[in-house]
Amino acid sequence: MIVDTSVLLAAFVPDQRMHEPCAGVLADGRPLVISPFVLAELDYLTARIADAEF
Repeated sequence: MIVDTSVLLAAFVPDQRMHEPCAGVLADGRPLVISPFVLAELDYLTARIADAEF
């Protein structure tokens, strides 16, 4: 399964609207394909979220 940034972000941030279904996708054990560009975008967004919360 190809996973985009929005799925990963929702899976890791509990207050996201789609948290439960996205976390379920990651937890079901299927192999995932994640682009390095998606990882870079996820890094950027999580840093922005962390800066906003702290």
